Formats: sequence, structure tokens, C-alpha cells
Amino acid sequence: MNKFLSIHAEIKDYNAHIITGSVVVLTSLFLIFYAIPHQIAEGFGRHMMSPRSFPYFTAYVLLFCGIYVIFDGFRKKRELARYNESPQLVDFSLLAIIFTLLGFFFAGFIRTLGYPLCNILIMLVIYYIFGGRKFLVGLATAIAFTVVSWLFFVVYLNLSIPIGFGS
Repeated sequence: MNKFLSIHAEIKDYNAHIITGSVVVLTSLFLIFYAIPHQIAEGFGRHMMSPRSFPYFTAYVLLFCGIYVIFDGFRKKRELARYNESPQLVDFSLLAIIFTLLGFFFAGFIRTLGYPLCNILIMLVIYYIFGGRKFLVGLATAIAFTVVSWLFFVVYLNLSIPIGFGS
């Protein structure tokens, strides 16, 4: 499994820009159209700011940055073709793609499965990816971290975090 996770691909620099920009654009669209509307309550706080205002602002900045990176990749490709230069190769890691998918899983299922179960599952996967092979140790660590982070978010910060299963 460790050999599988350490797979790297060398791809052209401009393709890395286009792929990375596309992932950033898709992530921001996921936030704008799914995660923020479904997981952050409407309403107004101080100074007529909604609890969604800052997340939306951040998601739109992310969207514009992703679009810029995509256009920059196409610009680099065009310049290389114009001057007949060979492109630089960059290292692209499978592990980065796996962590991105884990983030999508967490954001997509936190309301349905709840913070505790999503967090425990994600932590078990990360524990295994980084070489942990003792299931009970990983489970105990994941549960302990989830309890501590739950207490921090709910008790100390007074945030409402989904418990799961539609609640």
C-alpha cells in the first residue's frame, strides 16, 4: 500500500497549472453551491453580515484564483509553443489527490453522518496512509482527537456542529 501511495507522475508544468486550477475551481463551486448553503445557517449577525458572508467571500476568491491559475497554464502552453521551447516537468503526487478527495468526503457527508463519525473515519484513513497498522491504536487516537476537538468547538467556541443522521 505504501508503494501505491507514493506514486508520483511527472507532468508538464502548464498541465499541472491547468489541473490544479480546475480542482480549485471545482472545489470553490462545490463550496458555493453545496457546502455553504447546506451547512451554514442563514440570518444576520452584526452589521448586517450573514454567517455565510465570509465563507462566500472566501469561496469566490478561491474561484477567481483557480480561474487565474487555469488561464496562466494556457498562457504558458501558448508561450512555449510560440518560442518552440520544451516544457518543464513537475512532480504530481497521488497522495495530494487522495487528501483532496478526503476533504470532499468530509465536507459532503458531515451533515448526514455527523462530525464525530466523519472525523473518526477520516482520521483512521490518514493514520493508515501514514503507516499506522494497529487498528485499535488508530481508533483510540481518532476517538480521543474527535472528543477533544468536539469539546473545543462546541463548549469553548460555542459552535453548532452536526451530530449526524440528519440532525
